[in-house]
Amino acid sequence: MSKKQFYENEIRQRLDLDSKYREFLFPRDYIVSNVQLNNQVMSRFPFYEKWKQYDIGDYHIYVQQKAHCYTVSHNGKYAALIGHAFDPFTSMLNETDILTECLISYEEGYSSFFEVINRITGVFVVLVSEGAKLLAVQDCTGMQMLYYGEIEGSLWLSSAPQLLGDICHLDRNPQVLQLLNGHSYYLGSRYLPGDLSPYSELRRLGANLFLEYNNSFTLKRFFPVTPRPIYSNKEQKETAIEEIYTVFRRNIEMILEKWKHPALSLSGGVDSKTTLACANGLYDKIMCYSFASKPSEKLDADAAAQICKNLGIPHRYYTIPEDPSEIRDYDFLSKLIDHNTSYLMRLNKNELRKYIYFSQIHDFDVEIKSDTSEIGRAIMQKKYNVRLPDILAPRHLSIFQARYVCEPRLLRMADCENGDFMERSSMRKPILGYEHINLFFWEIRLASWYATAFHSHQFFNEVVIPYNNRKMMDMFYGFTYQERMEDKPHMMLMERGNPKVSAMDISVKDTYFGKKRVMLETLYYLYATRLNTMGEFTPRT
Repeated sequence: MSKKQFYENEIRQRLDLDSKYREFLFPRDYIVSNVQLNNQVMSRFPFYEKWKQYDIGDYHIYVQQKAHCYTVSHNGKYAALIGHAFDPFTSMLNETDILTECLISYEEGYSSFFEVINRITGVFVVLVSEGAKLLAVQDCTGMQMLYYGEIEGSLWLSSAPQLLGDICHLDRNPQVLQLLNGHSYYLGSRYLPGDLSPYSELRRLGANLFLEYNNSFTLKRFFPVTPRPIYSNKEQKETAIEEIYTVFRRNIEMILEKWKHPALSLSGGVDSKTTLACANGLYDKIMCYSFASKPSEKLDADAAAQICKNLGIPHRYYTIPEDPSEIRDYDFLSKLIDHNTSYLMRLNKNELRKYIYFSQIHDFDVEIKSDTSEIGRAIMQKKYNVRLPDILAPRHLSIFQARYVCEPRLLRMADCENGDFMERSSMRKPILGYEHINLFFWEIRLASWYATAFHSHQFFNEVVIPYNNRKMMDMFYGFTYQERMEDKPHMMLMERGNPKVSAMDISVKDTYFGKKRVMLETLYYLYATRLNTMGEFTPRT
């Protein structure tokens, strides 16, 4: 019996006997299908009658009790939004109102529909049903994950592939098992190449793509559709920063309207300091906090505490116990998190301690995170001290995904998957002036690696990301590549929000971009780009 099978059996047996932690099994997850699940199925593992059902036309939606789902209908068409959403451009706060506008714009045509989708901040998937046809699209970076496929002739969508594996009794993809069993997978960012999932029947939808189903699946790109913006002078850049600030500030204001007890996760880094600066004047409505589960996090937490002290605002500091035995039910809950994330992440022990620790305290009802901001920072160039090509080859995506050292067969396997996905997502050719490397980071790395990490993070509370707005993030792309790499747009935004924050000489050096690490990443890049072919692959049939 494999470690995974042992965990699965242990989880099921314990939850069958003890209901205490059933609410933590696939929290905030969902299923969509044209198959209706009966009461007997919904009463046992993995549901335990803690799921709600909604219907849109021919399709059935099931959401875990902690998830939000909204439905509307108009002129024989149906729509659903799973997650949370708000529109800073129109100040529309209510998900039902937003969904109604989505459905009306859908009737006007795809261009109008996606214009509305691009305005929305949040963590969500929107579904539109029209007869047998179903359309699905995610939030800006795909934080509300979506896996899709046909199983025994029926449609299935879900945020958690393991959930479908459990209820449909799927076998793990042998190819994926080879990747997971190789040492290279854990030398990288712990996500699968291309749009692979743990199961052959399922694929992952990427950000900026939408899914159509009408007896078969079709994958299409909806962003970008216009050339990349270019700010050619100082005045245009200042105007852009003002526009970004207006949207970002409104995002923060709407978060404070939507949740009663929000908390801003704060570090010494650029992303969260920019969020803090743009929340100027609202500090009395937000709890700023930091945590330390390992020495490197203590540096960030100490920096955040000092920033708040200098601003004269409260700051809460959480020290996560280093000994797992000090955290109640750590052993079992760590296995439960592993199961929820389909055994793809294998979180570090400090991360597990952190998530389980916070699941047992209730000091806030939503966490404001500043992740996904890196889309506007060109951070992949910082990681590799080489000139990255304008048009990526499948091999580049494999290099960015994992360090396939001494495993050329797995490297070529990753090339095939990445090449296939690039072909179907139109990434094998120029895309309206947008750098491929940044689209990769946006559509694959964030939508796979970070979305899975985000999924595990929601084990303990709901998370909102004020940066997660496609129209706003697109505004960053008008700055030059060099300016984004040097964080100039963020520094300008920080200065616009609160000059006191930008003036503080308090920052923590990101070890991710340390000289030694960059050198090793560069050496591997040079090795892997010279190994065999760069661009050939065998697409799936």
